[in-house]
Amino acid sequence: MKPSNLRLLVLSIEFPPGPGGLGTLAYQISHCLAQWGWQVAVATPQSHITNQEIEAFNNLQSFEITRFSFKGLAIFEGLNRLFITLQLIRSHRPDVILTIGWQSVWLGSLITLVTNIPYAAVGAGTEFLVLSRVERPMTRWAYQHAALVIFISQYTRKLAQSHGFNFSKDTIISLGADEDIFKPDLPTTNLRQELKLTDSRVILTVGQVSERKAQDVVIKALPSILHDFPNAFYLIVGLPTNEAKLERLANELGVADHIHFTGMVPKSDLPLFYNLADIFVMVSRRTEVGEVEGFGIAVVEAGLCGKPAIVSNDSGLVDAVVPEVTALVVDPEDPEMTAAAIKHLLADDQLRQEMGAVARQHALEKATWRQQMKKFDHHLRNLVETN
Repeated sequence: MKPSNLRLLVLSIEFPPGPGGLGTLAYQISHCLAQWGWQVAVATPQSHITNQEIEAFNNLQSFEITRFSFKGLAIFEGLNRLFITLQLIRSHRPDVILTIGWQSVWLGSLITLVTNIPYAAVGAGTEFLVLSRVERPMTRWAYQHAALVIFISQYTRKLAQSHGFNFSKDTIISLGADEDIFKPDLPTTNLRQELKLTDSRVILTVGQVSERKAQDVVIKALPSILHDFPNAFYLIVGLPTNEAKLERLANELGVADHIHFTGMVPKSDLPLFYNLADIFVMVSRRTEVGEVEGFGIAVVEAGLCGKPAIVSNDSGLVDAVVPEVTALVVDPEDPEMTAAAIKHLLADDQLRQEMGAVARQHALEKATWRQQMKKFDHHLRNLVETN
């Protein structure tokens, strides 16, 4: 890697140790570029985790993290973040700014107006839909004036274009996963015993328990799955936002004994959960308010662990797989089609193993963080050199 003394400011809407795919992306950019010689500073909220865990995590990093706090009213929060970021600009003197999430691109565009520092904006999908009449023109203007827009999938680029967003320059850099952490053949005996899944066929979803992640679609598919595979079990890992609602649905359908909500699990344990599974399922939907799945880091993690997936179309999840080769693709909001796909893979051990092996190879060749971070490094360097 070419040595660097360049300075980067990352503005993100989320960051580890809390959950969230965009936070994971922000961390990987900050961590990898800091290792490659960039002077990195991060300004971000850190949510859904204790202050003690946040402090312990931040103290381990080789780059500076400034935490945004929540101030209640949006106007006060926005002004506070603008003030803090301007202070960071004075102390860190970045050569380029990278914004991740639509609130951050507003902030980045305002900072650039004042300082003329170029900024690149990551386009993740939801920000092109979940906007009020006031927010939409502001967001369109902010993205249009970015020196570079980096989309995380073909799907998100098409989504932005179809909703009237224009860009002076754009590229696609998809998300990834760590092949040193997520790998097959990890021991799962103790976890199986702990979860009482010794003889179960395990269906796994990893992600916030939410309307967008659509765990309810898989729960609705379970009666049909259990008819053919009585030992099937649905394991749901992630922040339990909508857990109570889904528990009621499971009880109504009589499948509650075949579902387990783990809540958030330590990141060090996630590879074991993937290894435990027979099939990874993520059938995310576009919600009524416009939230979408821009990519699918969890699908890549599952693939690196040698697991085939079932994903929904009309989402960025399709960009994370090779349809019919590493994953089966179903319509969102279709429990019957989802059930048929799950049963098809559970019924064919050879097909499931072959698809899992190809999924791992595909992820190793196309979707590791090392590969994707080299692309971020290249494009951010170019922005500094050409501005």
